[in-house]
Amino acid sequence: MREHKYRAWDDVLKIMLYGEDVEEDPNYHAGLSYGKLFIAYQNKTSDWQELEVMQYTGLKDKKSVEIYESDVVFTGDCSYIVRWSTYGAWSPFALDDGLTETLPVNPFRCEIIGNIYDKR
Repeated sequence: MREHKYRAWDDVLKIMLYGEDVEEDPNYHAGLSYGKLFIAYQNKTSDWQELEVMQYTGLKDKKSVEIYESDVVFTGDCSYIVRWSTYGAWSPFALDDGLTETLPVNPFRCEIIGNIYDKR
């Protein structure tokens, strides 16, 4: 059985949060709503900000680093964004083709070089 893990991007603080970050900070709250996992942050004015949640794929790269949705992986030839495909599997999508085509990439031959939020 695959391990279920999640992380979330806080667009205000510009940080990536993992499970322990959310658990340890009383301003972050996680839950399920209508079958969807959410993680939200309550700021000082009591406003809630929903964060972008990404799921662990269950795969690791060639350096045994966990691959999450929205990671950017490099194969030596090209960089790809990891997304859930319409075929019901985690797949890398080429960065330069508008994310329209799934390309076969062996996760054990690729390396995580960042995620889509690194440059924001």
